[in-house]
Amino acid sequence: MTHYFKIRYLGGGTARVTVSAPGFAPDTTPVITVTGPTLHLAYVNVSLGKGQQLVGQYAYVDNAVTGQPLIVHLARSDSAQLPSNQVFALSVDSLIIGVGQYSSTSVTITGQVINSALLIARAAGYSQAIATVQVTQPRLVVSPQNINLPVGGVPSNVTVTTADASGIGHQVATALAVDQLSNDVTVVTGDSASRVIQAGNQFTTFGFSGLKKGTAQIVFSAPGYSSDTMGVTVDTGQLSIANAPVTLGPNQTTVGQTYVQLPYNVSSDVTVNLASSDPAVLQVSPATVIIPAGTYYAYFDVTAVALGTATITATSTEAKPATPALVRVSTPKLLLSLTASATAGGHNFLSVTTADSLGNPRVVTSLVTTDLSSDKPAHTTFDSTPIHVIPGDLNTNSGVTFDTAGTFVVVASAPGYTSDTVTVSVGGAYVVVGDNVFFPDTVTIKVNNYVMWYNAGAVQHTTTEDSGAPLWNATLNPGNSFQRYFSTVGTFNYHCNIHGFAMSGTVIVTP
Repeated sequence: MTHYFKIRYLGGGTARVTVSAPGFAPDTTPVITVTGPTLHLAYVNVSLGKGQQLVGQYAYVDNAVTGQPLIVHLARSDSAQLPSNQVFALSVDSLIIGVGQYSSTSVTITGQVINSALLIARAAGYSQAIATVQVTQPRLVVSPQNINLPVGGVPSNVTVTTADASGIGHQVATALAVDQLSNDVTVVTGDSASRVIQAGNQFTTFGFSGLKKGTAQIVFSAPGYSSDTMGVTVDTGQLSIANAPVTLGPNQTTVGQTYVQLPYNVSSDVTVNLASSDPAVLQVSPATVIIPAGTYYAYFDVTAVALGTATITATSTEAKPATPALVRVSTPKLLLSLTASATAGGHNFLSVTTADSLGNPRVVTSLVTTDLSSDKPAHTTFDSTPIHVIPGDLNTNSGVTFDTAGTFVVVASAPGYTSDTVTVSVGGAYVVVGDNVFFPDTVTIKVNNYVMWYNAGAVQHTTTEDSGAPLWNATLNPGNSFQRYFSTVGTFNYHCNIHGFAMSGTVIVTP
């Protein structure tokens, strides 16, 4: 049988615990050495520049504080010096670790004299903690070290950070004025000659703009700080033409697609001249566009006139010319959109789109008259043909009905365009309901197809299956239709309830 007991450590030293019981031989633990609890500082090696601060130094212990709050007293190894001659200053002289807590409140360390000293933390009953504080010559650090600027671009921001000698950023204890100076103000200019880093902060930003092609250096300085230098290269911007069409058809145009651009936002309006190498083949409009201040692009239209090739050019006095964009004007094509499967008698939507030779939809500048045709014209009815794509648009719509089952080839054609063809598989059957007649009176369909009845007569009729409990019974007013799906094989007889069995028909469904 085993039993446990707790040991409380009361003070430093060594001891053994002896366990005894009546009738049992005693036993003794090995020697137990008890040491005092340890106090720690969070940062044991602190580096900062003169006039800079480390925020958040604190003390902590290995076990939660019990009984009452623990007071941690702070001291400096150079405390015998006058306060102004001490390496660093502290925002408070003591820290508190609350009951049940492991860590203390924090202290801010401010560098005062370039040298090193110790920060010493002591608390009753705890071993002391020591941190080395190294105060160095502060320096400015600029980022980026080198920048490329365009002539006429919006200002580019540069960050200047206050750092210690190793380049690690620290906040300043008091406001610090940072100056910038260019060795060639005709090449680059800053948005301010000086910025102030407020107390408690560690960086500021300057904006620089390129004025003309060339190079320059910017020196950043501040009282008591080592300066830093940034290299600047200024060049004219590079124009480019974006989203130019690879090909167009005659009388086709781009709308809201092609634009000229610079790789940066411009600080003032930039005028760009546009031209075609062969206006008889290809035209651009307008001939001049403006890239507005604060943006980097401007749209223009490209319009094909005749078959051939031409290039688009873009030039400006404020930027390098764009690489010419080659456009081929070739025979355009029509794109016919129509379902590949249909039901006899059903109405089907179709659409015709004008496209370039690669199949990209294109807006037209002149009327395109499109004829619709079928290889079975006697059994095909188009809503309208020809149909027209009007200037400023790129498609037009119509509809088509097939009155019998079979395979139909539908063609869309227009002068100067490559035609497009769609093959439609039509299933089911179409029955025209006339005055006192179903035509045809007998239809044969494959299983899982539809039969559609359309009342082309002047009076009301029904289509009613012959059985006493009819499988279907539909009333058809003049101009109306009814469609039924047949999912089983068989022969189905039907009649008109209004005109009796003298007006009858048959649907034969085969496997």
